Amino acid sequence: MEKGVAKVLLMLLIASLAAWEGVDSRKTSAAWKGVDSRRSEAADEYELKRPSVMPSREPVKIIKTQEGDVIDCVHIYAQPAFDHPLLKDHVIKTRPRGIETKPRVGGRPHSHGADFKEDEQECPQGTIPILRLPKRHAFNHTSYPKTLTAPSNSQDYREFAVVRGNYVHGYGLFGVSGYLNVWNPPTEMNEYSASRIIVLSGTSDGQLYEDHILAGWIVFPSRFSDTQTRFYTHWQGNGAGCFDFDCPGFMQVSPKHILGKLLSVSTYQGDQAQLLVRIFKAQEDGNWWLQVEDTMIGYWPSSLFPYLSWWANNTEWGGEILNTWPGGSRSKTLMGSGHPWIEEYGRAAYISSMNYVNGDNHLKDPTFVTSFVTNADYNELGNYEDKDSMGHHIYFGGP
Repeated sequence: MEKGVAKVLLMLLIASLAAWEGVDSRKTSAAWKGVDSRRSEAADEYELKRPSVMPSREPVKIIKTQEGDVIDCVHIYAQPAFDHPLLKDHVIKTRPRGIETKPRVGGRPHSHGADFKEDEQECPQGTIPILRLPKRHAFNHTSYPKTLTAPSNSQDYREFAVVRGNYVHGYGLFGVSGYLNVWNPPTEMNEYSASRIIVLSGTSDGQLYEDHILAGWIVFPSRFSDTQTRFYTHWQGNGAGCFDFDCPGFMQVSPKHILGKLLSVSTYQGDQAQLLVRIFKAQEDGNWWLQVEDTMIGYWPSSLFPYLSWWANNTEWGGEILNTWPGGSRSKTLMGSGHPWIEEYGRAAYISSMNYVNGDNHLKDPTFVTSFVTNADYNELGNYEDKDSMGHHIYFGGP
């Protein structure tokens, strides 16, 4: 009898311990699994799993546009960036986290988006578009631009009309943003005309910044074999860099938007086209992302940059041309709309809603702004702070 009672009590005790352990382990397991699963889901949400076998670089689809461009749709894990030795094992991020998607002040109300003029065809999901360039280039496009400030030597034929927001001690700059008014200025072969925004960092002797990333619009006949206005990017880090996909580095994630794409342009005293462009550092993954309108096009991994791996020292907005005529004489290449800044809206080129990104991923008005104009006889710049609905903005250019 006593043995039977003892056996029953022992069984009840074991059952109780098992139940307690079960509940506790379930709670503990659920809590940890919950955290792990959330982390895993978050990682999956922001990362694209690498295939076990790297895909072929042959185009999955080829698009021929009405404008004559040829677009290769290549597997997202077969894009040129994976040729970079630092990126061969990279896992693609699908989008950044924690950034405002709209500027603090909108663009000019009566302007319209500079819609991309390519056909409505898109690359399939899981691929990215790469514009085929003419095989013949006038010069090496991986080496431009080395100088982004106002050059003082006669060997540099670039001309600028820009404003720069400088680094504030104790507060890094984590991005740049603006609405770029898009034009199609006359541009000679072997020259270019551009409007762009830039983040820069590193040592400088007044001419050279070690790291930079820029994006905007450009007319560049020797590169594209036409005189149309196109979207473009350029980056430099650790002494290397290039336009668009000319060298490995930029990691594209959008299957739709094309580096080198054609843009709609403004007409003098008529419809105005503008394009929202933003370059910013996503501090969760450290990469520098490119946003056009509401779309995240892709990013430059932070490992490409010895200085921009942390933050930028300067941001910049404005126009630039390459004038190859010697001795200060003038070719037919014009900056902006080709009209002086004083003519303002509808006639002169502008960049509006100029913002930088602070350490909290918030958009702020530029501070400690300085202006650079290299050839005031031809190119001028007007700098306005919070005027009308355009926010901090500039007009620039000239004949």
